Order: sequence, then structure tokens, then C-alpha cells
Amino acid sequence: MVRWTLWCDSSDASQLAQYFYEREWANLYLAKLYYKALESKSLQDKFLLGYRSLRLVGVLALDRDRRLLADVLDVISTDSVILHEILLGRWERPYCLIGHPQIIEQIENIYGKSRHFIAVDYFLMSLDQVRESYGIRDLAQNFSFKKSLIQDFQRLLPLEVGYQKEEVMVAKQHIMTDTAIALHFQRRLHDEVGYHLEYKRHVLTKLSINIMGRSYDQVAGVYTDPRFRMKGLATILLSELMKLYMNHPKGLTLFVKVDNIGAYKLYRKLGFQKKQYFRISYL
Repeated sequence: MVRWTLWCDSSDASQLAQYFYEREWANLYLAKLYYKALESKSLQDKFLLGYRSLRLVGVLALDRDRRLLADVLDVISTDSVILHEILLGRWERPYCLIGHPQIIEQIENIYGKSRHFIAVDYFLMSLDQVRESYGIRDLAQNFSFKKSLIQDFQRLLPLEVGYQKEEVMVAKQHIMTDTAIALHFQRRLHDEVGYHLEYKRHVLTKLSINIMGRSYDQVAGVYTDPRFRMKGLATILLSELMKLYMNHPKGLTLFVKVDNIGAYKLYRKLGFQKKQYFRISYL
């Protein structure tokens, strides 16, 4: 039986510290919110903790963007009066759920699904330490690996628009205009660390580090210009990124759609290991 409670005291804080020390990789969105909450009581009020026999086995949290973030150690139940009362009575209804499918599927049923509901399943993959033995490729002649800066905005924007339309806009309520994508991307160029591959000043493929944790950084937004796919460009881009992490104490995580076999094989070849399933549900 799992007992659910809000984050209340130093005992909870101690359990959370150990939990994210061991499982930061499992949901970096959640881990990042936890690190922020260490400095903010108002954020702590948006954390639900699941205990079994005095051990923390699950964490739920609602961020300011109305994303409900979740992680669990194993199969646990959400059949709790307190949990239902907080989710349905005290907290805002989230617009999406992010985390381990075992608990995300239960929360979907608690809230109920709108007619626009859609769930996207991923493999969560990690590379705990970058080593030279992995399938890292060298940078070919006339290609350049560059850090993405705000002055690269116009050259990168077509790839970002393509990425958003192909990979992110999976639900009707999540459709964005090109103008909205551009504004969002400008902010991300300021807030995230991005890299891209150029050939004679033409941007071919891009990625970003969208979350930096204490032990892991999360790779996101990997996208290649459709005109230049199947040429190994994403492999080269990721190889150059991995060289930056060579002998670095941090690992890398990412998630890939379960039906994207080509990308999954690419990440496996580069040394990433499948750790668990991961789900994003749009209610």
C-alpha cells in the first residue's frame, strides 16, 4: 500500500535528496523542478510523495506550465483519497502528463480524457559516461560543428519549424503558428545550449541541451533538414556533442519515440542504453 502526502518536512527533503541522487536520469523535467523547489516553499506545495514502508517510491509534481511530472520506482497504486483530493480539488488540471507510463496511465484515468486526448510513448535512453569506444564519427571536410547563438536564429528557424511540426504538434490543442514557434525558439536560444552542423554556412542538422541536471544533461530537438537525411549527419552532430562530454563527469539522456526505429538504432550505435519507457500525454 502506498501512502501519498505533500512535501512537508526535513524527513521528506532527505528522502527526496536520495531519490533524485539515484534517479535524476529518469525524469530530468521533474529533477529540475525539484532543484528549484529547494529554494521555494510555493513550489514544494506542488509535490506529492508516495511512500511504501517509510521508503519514497514515487514523486508527482505540477510545474508552473501546468505539466504534471511523475516518476516511480516500480508498480504503485494511485488509489488514494488524499492523492485524488489534491489532484482534482487543490491543483489546477494539467494540460499534459510527463513521466513513467506505469503511473501516467493511472493519472490519465483520474482526470479523464478529452476528445483531443493523445499519448506519445518513448524509450528513455541514457549514456552514463562517454567513451572513445562508441561509434563516434569524425567531422568531414568542409563541415563545421557550431554552438547555436542568437545571431543564428534565422538560419536555424526553418529546422525548428520542421521539428515542431513533425515531432511536437501531436495534439490539436498543441498546434502553434510559425510566429509562435519563432518567439518560443528565440527564448530557447537564450535559455538552452544548442549546437548545429554546417556545410559551407548551410545549417543541416541541429540539437539542444534543454535541461542541465547535476549528473545528467538532456539532449532534445534533434532534427535534420529533410533534404539531407539518410547521410549520417545526425550521427556526426551527436558525435561532436559526445566529444564535448568525453571524460566529463556528466552523462546524457534523451527519449525517442518507440516507433522511430532508425533513430533508436542510431542512439544505440553511439552507446545509449534503453532504461525504461517514457510517456507524454496531452489531456
